[in-house]
Amino acid sequence: MNPEELFEKAQHITISLPPYPSKEEFESACLFFSAAKKLGKDASLQGANLNSPLKEPLQGKTFTVSLRGLSDVISKIHYEKSGGDVKLYFTLRNGEISSNNIALESSQASNLILIVGNNSARDNSSEIDNTSSIQGTKDFLDTTLSLLSPFDVPGVQLLSLVLSRLQENPQKLYTAHVTRQDFVETKTTQLHLRETANEIKEYGDKTASYFILFETQKETKGILWSENSQIQKRILSQGTGSIKNNWMVCSFPQKNSEDALNNILKTLNS
Repeated sequence: MNPEELFEKAQHITISLPPYPSKEEFESACLFFSAAKKLGKDASLQGANLNSPLKEPLQGKTFTVSLRGLSDVISKIHYEKSGGDVKLYFTLRNGEISSNNIALESSQASNLILIVGNNSARDNSSEIDNTSSIQGTKDFLDTTLSLLSPFDVPGVQLLSLVLSRLQENPQKLYTAHVTRQDFVETKTTQLHLRETANEIKEYGDKTASYFILFETQKETKGILWSENSQIQKRILSQGTGSIKNNWMVCSFPQKNSEDALNNILKTLNS
């Protein structure tokens, strides 16, 4: 099976980073992560020194007991727990079940390690025992993006840009900023950023807060997700805005989003 087929068929993808990834390697890893999520796959980032809300490992395994060729003759199924055992009972309208009809399958068989950089998966600190691994080269990144709808690619590129810039601050607040030039280069608008903010909240640490600042022609605006009322109040003290269902949309006088973010962080850390 070639790399493209492995990626397309895999349901659980671990993007493995080297211990000290370069800026380009980390951005590529975030782009692979974003594309995998847009394609409906489970994805996680792994690395020894990774400081990201998206590094949670896969939890648990799902096993399937398959009865091959018997779907037309099974009339009833039930199970019984006894001590530490589970018994499955299949009632057939006719015929018999043999060992050739029974198969045990694990969802983890479709796992894939995507290696970013020139190291092996083990050198990249991957902890999952996967059956397949491929190297995350630029050519393969282009192939991965080609699996997406053309309408999805701009959103994926904006999402990966924000993910690669997320910085952890006290009280588990993750922050990032987006410039007007970033919107131009990713062919996106403020509307895409609202979707990006929601996706980061869904994909990331559920106990964290997320704050994204972005530039408009006249000012800097921000989107915050937080259940921490103190974070909400201290950020809002530096600008104007409103809060609804733990989401806050706000505006700040600075035109430069990085300057606005630095000013807010000083307030939060004081």
